[in-house]
Amino acid sequence: MAQNTFTITSDTYTLKFNLPEYGGATRTLTKDLALFNFWVGDISVIDKGIGDEPLVLGGIELNSIASELCFPACFPICFDSGLCTKFIKVWDIQNDGEEITISGLGDTLDGVYVIRSFDFETIKGTNLGFAWRFELEWVRSA
Repeated sequence: MAQNTFTITSDTYTLKFNLPEYGGATRTLTKDLALFNFWVGDISVIDKGIGDEPLVLGGIELNSIASELCFPACFPICFDSGLCTKFIKVWDIQNDGEEITISGLGDTLDGVYVIRSFDFETIKGTNLGFAWRFELEWVRSA
């Protein structure tokens, strides 16, 4: 039977999300260079180090609690279970700068990442689910 979830594991939480919709996502490295042309004709190149393209994942989570609302105003009084809590845990991981291990996406995408950004929005016309989006930075081993 095919797996339909992937796992995010940090030092504090282990969370499961539905498989994302992604196309051609890779972990590629790029070199950040700045090129300056001076008026006298000289050229200067500044090496800003190794950069990388973020891994962007997006998908949909359906809410099992149809009455649960999930927006910033509800956070102090959100339910202890459901998507709101899952999303708050993701923000905790992001705000603490924790490294996460992703598994279940396949050999080319499984690895260690830092969450650059995470956001979500209610699926239009329903309160039964949310569309989410991760922007991840791959952690290179030393």
